[in-house]
Amino acid sequence: MNFGVIQDYMPLYTQAFLLTIKIGWIGIALSVVIGVVAAFILHFKIPVLAQIVKVYVELFRNTPLLVQLFFIYFGLPKIGISISAEVCGSVGLGLLGGSYMAESFRSGLDAVPDLQTEAALALGMNRLQLFRSVILPQAVSISVPAIVANIIFLLKETSVFSAISLVLLFIVYFGATKAMGINIEAETASIIVFVFWGTAEMADLVRGSLISIPKIQYESSESLGLSLGQTYQYVIIPQIIRRMIPLSINLITRMIKTTSLVMMIGIVEVLKVGQQIIEANRKTSPNAAFAIFATILLLYFIACWPISCLSKYLEKRWEN
Repeated sequence: MNFGVIQDYMPLYTQAFLLTIKIGWIGIALSVVIGVVAAFILHFKIPVLAQIVKVYVELFRNTPLLVQLFFIYFGLPKIGISISAEVCGSVGLGLLGGSYMAESFRSGLDAVPDLQTEAALALGMNRLQLFRSVILPQAVSISVPAIVANIIFLLKETSVFSAISLVLLFIVYFGATKAMGINIEAETASIIVFVFWGTAEMADLVRGSLISIPKIQYESSESLGLSLGQTYQYVIIPQIIRRMIPLSINLITRMIKTTSLVMMIGIVEVLKVGQQIIEANRKTSPNAAFAIFATILLLYFIACWPISCLSKYLEKRWEN
């Protein structure tokens, strides 16, 4: 490997890295603000606003960032709003992250016992005081693993797609062939990468859910004579499943959208087909990109939205 070339271009790497950090953290800060506000609206079921937030979460959580950025950057000038590519990246990242953060915060909010809400209201607190002083601190503590996972995900999304997943794809697809002489098909390499990536992410979510269960519940179960296995079966696991539903749906939709990466190792997926159609009709239909990207957005939404619907069904069933 010629490290001299890398050294010659190191200033460009540094400049690009600093820009990545800048766009990433601005987007993350924006996503946290949006997520907290959206979670507050959803938790207290504020009329009209709750419906608007639900539409926002479903739209941005179930469609790829690349398509969102396309409509923000090229669509806003059509209505007289012109923004730079850097601002577009931060805003797009913030809107995407806000949809994920909203579900992470909502999961934490729902995990706070209703008794604490009733006690705070009995003390004369209004909803804002209740949210700020009682519910939010506990919800943030419960949601920390999911929030950290979302922050890492958003930093990687500054390259429009998950850089870590892309690196893993190249390692498995090209590295296995060179290092071990194993010829792996592109589709098989993709499945291997997504299985390992999803397993690692899911393990962290499970760990966070386990940590969020109060220690007193283990002690109470033991005092009632339950064995460790019975404690997990009847007390711990049901709560973990309920808390993990929104977070798991976030992960599943992310994985579905990240399948767009497989075009980098030769698999022709929907985003690659869209790019080929745009390129083929670049001269005859220069404005066709909007319709094509809208179609891609709809296809991803169709693939992800039923999963969100299943999440809502399971949450309601669990409440009953």
